Amino acid sequence: MKKKIFALLVLTILCIPYTVHASIFCDYTEKVRLKNLASNINKSYDYVETEDKAIFKITLSNVYKELYLKRKDTEEVFYPNSNQAMSEMVFENYESGKSYAFEIYTTHVDCEGDLLETLYIPLPTYNPYYKLPVCAGLDDYDLCSKWSNHGLTKEKFIETVTNYRNEKGQEEEQEESKTQIPYWIEFYARYYYILLPIIIIGLGIAIYKLNKKETFF
Repeated sequence: MKKKIFALLVLTILCIPYTVHASIFCDYTEKVRLKNLASNINKSYDYVETEDKAIFKITLSNVYKELYLKRKDTEEVFYPNSNQAMSEMVFENYESGKSYAFEIYTTHVDCEGDLLETLYIPLPTYNPYYKLPVCAGLDDYDLCSKWSNHGLTKEKFIETVTNYRNEKGQEEEQEESKTQIPYWIEFYARYYYILLPIIIIGLGIAIYKLNKKETFF
């Protein structure tokens, strides 16, 4: 009876599905080397502007032929050129305002399936309204920047920027009125070399006449 129970137990264990990853046989030194190769990958991006959006091109360089990439959200797999020690991999038609992640694995037999590195590539959010006339002269204003995650409709964007422009204009007028020099001071400063002698002579004459009257009396 005990033998039957034991045999049944062994059979049950053998029937349990399990997976053995090749990476458990990956030598530690080899794994460190592969991780260094993965961390050596450089990432960059460029973009092309259309009417109301920007389309990005992601470039990954220094991709060793022993590695391959998997896009995390779609699980698409990409391999470099196996005829070259290192390759440059280009990914086109990526959207602005999104973050993309590429997992890096190796084709090395004993280390296959072992995640070496994850590359995160956040793309800036394109502002489709930054070229509108309402933004003219407001290059330093955040909402009028080419890259701005404002989430506004076109109508709300125009309204917000117009209000900002009006407020800015009022503030500039107030500052100008505070610092503005009174006209008579500005006039004197401009023509003092003419006015000063006239004032001195006039005061001299007035003092002379006053003294003459006092002497007469």
